[in-house]
Amino acid sequence: MPVESLYADPVVAELHEVRRRLLEASGGDVEEFRRRLCEREKPPGERSCQGP
Repeated sequence: MPVESLYADPVVAELHEVRRRLLEASGGDVEEFRRRLCEREKPPGERSCQGP
């Protein structure tokens, strides 16, 4: 049995795929990716995102 099949996890594979699509939607720019996530997750009424 190949080692890869021992660690194949469909949930992890799906998470990687979602991350890939989100990063692709941000043009591959990690800062744009972070900004989009921050905007998406900020509480209603917040003026701006807090980030590093």
